[in-house]
Amino acid sequence: MNLTTRSFQPELMDGDNWTREEYVRTLRQLRLLNVLTNGYRPTLRAMEHFAARTDGGLRVLDVGFGYGDTLRQVARWGKRSGVALDLTGIDLNPVSAELAHEASADDTSVRWLTGDVFAHKPDRPYDVVINALFMHHMDDAQAVRILRWMAENSTLGFFVNDLHRHRVAYSFIRGFTRLFGFNRLIRHDAPLSVARSFRAHEWPDYAARAGLVPERLDVKWHWAFRYGVRYDHV
Repeated sequence: MNLTTRSFQPELMDGDNWTREEYVRTLRQLRLLNVLTNGYRPTLRAMEHFAARTDGGLRVLDVGFGYGDTLRQVARWGKRSGVALDLTGIDLNPVSAELAHEASADDTSVRWLTGDVFAHKPDRPYDVVINALFMHHMDDAQAVRILRWMAENSTLGFFVNDLHRHRVAYSFIRGFTRLFGFNRLIRHDAPLSVARSFRAHEWPDYAARAGLVPERLDVKWHWAFRYGVRYDHV
């Protein structure tokens, strides 16, 4: 596959040709991949950054939370760090909210919402808006729109945790998911997610198109083949 530019081939997860059982298994396998690749670390480092910029707690929204595992990691970090957190997740798929509730049965500190983020009208801005492995599901126009929304609905800034479009990442995840028997959605979508993802030089352009200040954007590479994209309002 040519990785010079982003692919816009649709992912199976974004369609409806799957059963509920397949979708559940897919989200759980994605969580396993996050654990194996230490994929939560960029988001937790961003939380440390934003927490250091306020004397109070943090009101956080996670857009497209999927299985809810990122917010659960953030909740655990808050408890370890003594940072008071007010956590909300929003996802378009109602199955995600059901699964997040089930997986968080012993922790009621997160509100799980079902709906379109662009229709979400918070009573006041969040301190921080985050998303993880969400942006590559967007086309270019949608990516610009979500960056603008995240900026307009946060007081400190936002953070994006997503993949690096790179040949090594594409080849590795393609072989890994086949070798270790991941389900058909993961085998199809995992390498395609890399092909749909981003390179460092593309992020300032998205920010500029969203009407943001590119100089306030911090783009850092993280192992394994991830970018952490942080925007600070001040």
